[in-house]
This record gives sequence, C-alpha cells and structure tokens, in this order.
Amino acid sequence: MTLEAETGSGSATANSYVTLAVANDYFTRHLSGTAWAAKTDAEKETLLITAARAVDYGATWKGRKITITQAMQWPREEVETSLPWPDTLYPNNAVPPQVKAAQIEVAALFLNGDRFADQDADGISSVSLGKGALAVTFDANTAKRILGRVAPLLIAEFAQNTGTRRGTAPIYRM
Repeated sequence: MTLEAETGSGSATANSYVTLAVANDYFTRHLSGTAWAAKTDAEKETLLITAARAVDYGATWKGRKITITQAMQWPREEVETSLPWPDTLYPNNAVPPQVKAAQIEVAALFLNGDRFADQDADGISSVSLGKGALAVTFDANTAKRILGRVAPLLIAEFAQNTGTRRGTAPIYRM
C-alpha cells in the first residue's frame, strides 16, 4: 500500500497525516531515530499507515469530518480549541500539527515493540467479591494503551476523550 498524506482537502484516498519525508525528518531528532533509519521505505510507510489508523480511532474527536467521503478523521469542522485564544475554531482545511506528531509517536511505539502483545491483567487495579457480585477496579495508569502515553497528551486539545479512564465495573451473576 502506498502512503498518501492528507493535505487538508478531505481526501477519499488518504491513509496518513504525514509524508515519509516529514516522518524521516522528525525521526532525525527522536530517540528511535536509529531504529527508524534501519527500516526500508516500505516498512516505514506501513508503520505510518498503521499509526494513522490508531490515531484516527484511538480518540473521540471534537467536531465532524468536512466530507462524508474522506478517508481520515481530519480535517474536521466545528472543532473548538483554546489556542491561540479561548473558543477559537480550528481551520477546517488543515490537520493540526499535534495530530501529525501523535501519528509519528505512535509509529515509534510500533517500531519499538509489539503493542498488541498479551495484556491479560494490564489496567486492573483490584478484583473483589461482595454481595454476590464481582467488582473489577481499573487503573488507567497501568494500562497499555494503543496510543501510548505521549500521543494522548498531544491530541487532547482536539479530542473529547483519549481513552484514559479510571473506574470500577461491577459484574453481576444471573
């Protein structure tokens, strides 16, 4: 699959927010730069496309897509941000640089290990029984997230949530 970067037009065929050249430049100043440089262009494109998918569906984005046919979640319209001042609408013909950086950071996670490895107990803080029910308490601080720890911080301004939750889920017997 060939990498096609979204330009802000709402392309129906885009599969990345960054070009390979932009990612290569980013990785020249990244801790994973050596590992990135060792990959072929085809491997880098696969990492970027996979990371773009993870970023697209790893958050509930503010606003809505500008067209119903666009392949990616960005560009979007009606996205309120606080930059450069409160209650500013982000331009509907652009992809935020934070979203682009998040894609590259997620590609670095995929580059450095298997993010889909067995995670049986990750994110579980405690399990208890009481009154005929099992209660599981989840701790987002210990969970392995598909977006890692950096990407959600980068995109927080543009997302309604980034999958970081903490709470208890009761499980009842029938």
